[in-house]
Amino acid sequence: MSNFVINPYMVESTPFSPEDISDLYAWYDMSEVATITKDGSNRVSKIENKEGTTARDLLQSTGGDQPLWLSASRNGLDVVDFDDNRWLQTDSALTEIDQPITIFIVLETPAGDAGNDKWWYNKHSDASQNFATYSNEDSADTFAVRVSNILDVSFPAGAGVWQYVTTQFNTTATKLRMNGVEKLSGDVGTEGMSGLILGAYSDAGNDSDIPIGEFIIYNKLVSGAELTSMETYLKDKWGF
Repeated sequence: MSNFVINPYMVESTPFSPEDISDLYAWYDMSEVATITKDGSNRVSKIENKEGTTARDLLQSTGGDQPLWLSASRNGLDVVDFDDNRWLQTDSALTEIDQPITIFIVLETPAGDAGNDKWWYNKHSDASQNFATYSNEDSADTFAVRVSNILDVSFPAGAGVWQYVTTQFNTTATKLRMNGVEKLSGDVGTEGMSGLILGAYSDAGNDSDIPIGEFIIYNKLVSGAELTSMETYLKDKWGF
């Protein structure tokens, strides 16, 4: 008779997913081609919201404004490139959500452009206020968080460097984290977020000109063990 005994408490662990954290508002994963609608030239007209609320899908019907899907561009994963004034946004401004709001983005740092900020994302272009993280004009090494107030930080990354960035919009206790390290904190004001534009300040300009791999929004302050799990997921998945 065999003396081998199976331990019933030894089970295979389940990989972490952004859905494991509560209050997920939107999740756009450019590496999952099944959520991407693109034409024969790989121009993207739609990125589905993996959280499931279709009103938060990102859309672009104008061919000249559609970003470019790139196969296996970062760590063997697909990304979407917003180079050359391209952007997507929700169909309309949505019901505003209040702070705290936590936003995660995986992107390649844009080059500086004198006179033009490089806005990674913002409120829908129909909204009257800002709700954004972006690269300041003239430098690829200065980043900002902006609502009614602006917070700036110098981070010597240089153009063309991939990073994962966490912005915890939390009124007077707002924080920006880059590659898992806190870089600034302060007061951005109290306004909330309504709708979303990705890759630009608005449909009229200050575009990002960057490739983006993943973009995730929570309608809460993601902190503690949840923050560690989320940043570890992004770090491992995208090869940092």
